[in-house]
Amino acid sequence: MTRTQYKLHQRCIRDNGLRYTLANVSVGDSLTLAKLHLLANMDDMLAWRVRWINQSDTTRANVIRLTSPLL
Repeated sequence: MTRTQYKLHQRCIRDNGLRYTLANVSVGDSLTLAKLHLLANMDDMLAWRVRWINQSDTTRANVIRLTSPLL
C-alpha cells in the first residue's frame, strides 16, 4: 500500500467508517488497515498494570482481568 492509498483509505474510514472501508478495499489492504487500527487503539498495558498494582483493590475480578489474555 502506498502512502497515497493509505491517505485515501484513512479519509474513507473517517467519512464512511472502518467496517465499510474494510469491505470495499483489497484483501491485503484490508488486513493492513485492520492491524493498524488495532495498534492505534491499543491500551498501554504497562501503564494499565502500574495503575492496577497501585490500587488497593485486589478483588477476584481485578486479578482475573490482570492475568487473562487480551485477545
